[in-house]
Amino acid sequence: MAGLKAEDVIRRSQRVVWETIDNEGVLLNLDNGNYFSLNEVGLDIWKEIEADASIDKIALAIAKKYTTTYKQVLPDVIHFMDILIKQGLVQVKG
Repeated sequence: MAGLKAEDVIRRSQRVVWETIDNEGVLLNLDNGNYFSLNEVGLDIWKEIEADASIDKIALAIAKKYTTTYKQVLPDVIHFMDILIKQGLVQVKG
């Protein structure tokens, strides 16, 4: 999806199951059977989406946890959300 904005609210697909294994996330898209693995930062982002969260809120939480700036984190979070959307793991709440 082109043009994601900080105020966009992201929600997990109901057709994805996930588990934490050794500080990494493993996601399964039940629609196509594809598995995805997330590193520690990706898993932290995934956890922030649990209750439907804006990209802005996610970026703020990640910046705080990893003691960096919101400005530095926001483009990476937007890029990651774009990947998750393209894989059918999340969607923009609309």
